[in-house]
Amino acid sequence: DKELRAVFLRLFAQLLQGYRWCLHVVRIHPEPVIRFHKPSWASVGW
Repeated sequence: DKELRAVFLRLFAQLLQGYRWCLHVVRIHPEPVIRFHKPSWASVGW
């Protein structure tokens, strides 16, 4: 059971490793808007 949890934890950690690099802050609006740049996410770690 613990080994299976460790495998899933490692998998999700690897999948989400570079997600912050794919976020773009748009400051056109009065409040900053964060958008997810999908092409960047597709190229991270693949």
